[in-house]
Parts: sequence; C-alpha cells; structure tokens
Amino acid sequence: GMLSALADRQLSKVLNRIDTNLNGDLSVEKLAEVAMMSRSTFIQHFKNVLGLAPGEYVQNARISAAKKLILRDKPMSIICFDVGYEDASGFSRAFKKNTGMTPREWKKLNATAAEAEKNLVEENANVA
Repeated sequence: GMLSALADRQLSKVLNRIDTNLNGDLSVEKLAEVAMMSRSTFIQHFKNVLGLAPGEYVQNARISAAKKLILRDKPMSIICFDVGYEDASGFSRAFKKNTGMTPREWKKLNATAAEAEKNLVEENANVA
C-alpha cells in the first residue's frame, strides 16, 4: 500500500514526482527513469506495491487534485491544464471515467453538500 511505497526509496521519489508535477511529464518511461528501473521492472514493482498500474495512479492523483480545485471555484479551463490535461474534453472524459460524472455534475453535487455542511455548522454554532 501507500506506506510501503513511501518506505520504498525508489517509489517514494516517483510519488513525490507525481505529486509535485501533475502537469508535467508523468509518462511511464519518465517515472521508470526517476525510479532508476527499466520500464517493465518499474511497472511490475509499482503494481506489486501499490496495487495499481502507474498510469491509473497518475490519473487518480490528477482527478483528486482537480476535485480540490473545482471546490475552490477555479475555472475548468485552468484546472484541466493545472492537473496535466491538454484540453478540456480529455480532462472531462478522464474525470467521468474516474468518478462516473462530468466535472460540472460533480461540482454541483459536491458544492451543494459542502455548502449545506457549512450552513449546518454555522446553525449549530448559533444554537450553542
């Protein structure tokens, strides 16, 4: 899992590269180079430790970062570039594949939930 990956010197470098370069080159070849492994050894090692292919992990990291930016009301056109997609349609497809919703649908659902939670906290504070 994640703790094993962070304890693994080569994989912790790779995870740091992914987290700090979401809009950079995160190809399997580049990540294998960071890990100082051959492409095939890297893919196998990554899967063994994290249970996901490197590409899946990268996509999950990008979508996770995008969700945080969406809730901060950043424009979709900027978010898609910030998290490493070259265009909005590619970003939207990846987001939908990952979450089952378009970014706008996800935002509507989650912004409403976040707003309701905030209002509830404020109401409870006023009651106390």
